[in-house]
Amino acid sequence: MKNERGKQAVSEIVGTVLLLGIAIALFSSVQILVFSFPFNERAPSANLIGAENNGNIAIEHHGGESLRLSNTQIIFRNNDKTFVLKGSPAYIVSNTTAGNIDDLDIGEVLAYNLTYITTQLGVPAESEIDLTVVDLKTNTVIMMGTVKEGST
Repeated sequence: MKNERGKQAVSEIVGTVLLLGIAIALFSSVQILVFSFPFNERAPSANLIGAENNGNIAIEHHGGESLRLSNTQIIFRNNDKTFVLKGSPAYIVSNTTAGNIDDLDIGEVLAYNLTYITTQLGVPAESEIDLTVVDLKTNTVIMMGTVKEGST
C-alpha cells in the first residue's frame, strides 16, 4: 500500500508562513520608524498666581507640576518697556524645609523686589506692571497677567 500525500498542502503552509513573516517584519519596521521620531515635550501645567505683596511681586504656585526655574523666563513689562529675568534675583518662600531651590513647588512663592523691578524698567514705583512666565524648553507661556495696577 502506497502512502499518497499531496505536495500542495506543504507548499501552502510554507507560503502562509512566509507571508506571515513578511507582514510581521513590515509591521516591526514601521513601528521602529514611528517610535524613533522624537515627540515634542509638553509644557508644564502649573496654576500660578501673581500679585503685589509687601513691596514684592509674588508668584505663588497653587497647583499642578513643579516649575523648574532654570527652564523658566520671567518677563516684566510696562507699556513698551520690558525687563527679562531668567531665575534670579529672587527668593523662594517655602512652606517646607526640604526641597530643591531650582524647583517651584505647590505652596511656594517666588518673590521679586518691586523696587528692583521698577528700577530696571525705568518707571515710577506706582506704575502698572504686567508679568509673563515662559517655559523655555517648550517656548510656551505658562502665566500672563497684570500683577500691579498703576495708580490713577
